[in-house]
Amino acid sequence: MKEIKTVALVGLGAIGAYFADRLQPMLGDDLRVIAGGARAERIRREGLVINGKQEYYHVVEPGEGEPADLVIFATKMSGLQQAIEDVRAQIGPETLILSPLNGVESEEDVARTYGWENIVYSLMRISSVKVGNTVSFDPNAAFYVEYGEKKNDPANLSERVLRLKALFDGAGIRYQIRPDMLLAIWEKFACNVSENQVAAVLDLPYGAWGSCEDAEALRIMEAQRRPLYLAAADAVISNTGTLAQTLAAAQEALDEIFDS
Repeated sequence: MKEIKTVALVGLGAIGAYFADRLQPMLGDDLRVIAGGARAERIRREGLVINGKQEYYHVVEPGEGEPADLVIFATKMSGLQQAIEDVRAQIGPETLILSPLNGVESEEDVARTYGWENIVYSLMRISSVKVGNTVSFDPNAAFYVEYGEKKNDPANLSERVLRLKALFDGAGIRYQIRPDMLLAIWEKFACNVSENQVAAVLDLPYGAWGSCEDAEALRIMEAQRRPLYLAAADAVISNTGTLAQTLAAAQEALDEIFDS
């Protein structure tokens, strides 16, 4: 089984900083942070301060370098298309690809450019805050990556999943290998739908629900919609059409439910 020795990371926000914090001690300069222009200069100059510790990274400009063993997309969805272009030099025939972004379509977006052959489904469960070049998260909290093939048999994991498992074990990255990754992605989407909007309106950090009775009431009210989103997701997962088509069908189903 081929060991993952080089990782290209695009995006140094809350999620990217977590991966960088874990992978840098293990990989050193074989962790490549992909950035260009003024952003690259800023990262080289300022680095990141993660939980009070100053860190600097090996920055590689778009178009430079050679294929990495693994590429991790850790941008916001709004920055994914540019990130897909920026990592072209980092992607080869055997490069594994993770895109643990919020939402349900990032893998399909990446696959339109690089194909499905080396994409492994993933999502991130983490509470992390970034202000400027300072990132903070609880290093002892139970944050983890959920990842795997579309379907995973714990007794017969694919080589790709096992390669990532070895990397995560070595780097101290917690993980879960879900039997059904599409369901896992839709579960997180449903959670985001029911909680993130309330958090944004009330300016609440993740994990603060229990400290505010009114916020908790709003969260519960929104959470009541979650089974409807999961029901729509079930239809999406079993559908053989494109994601855009199935999302449109799911929205029509939800509209009918809410109008009834």
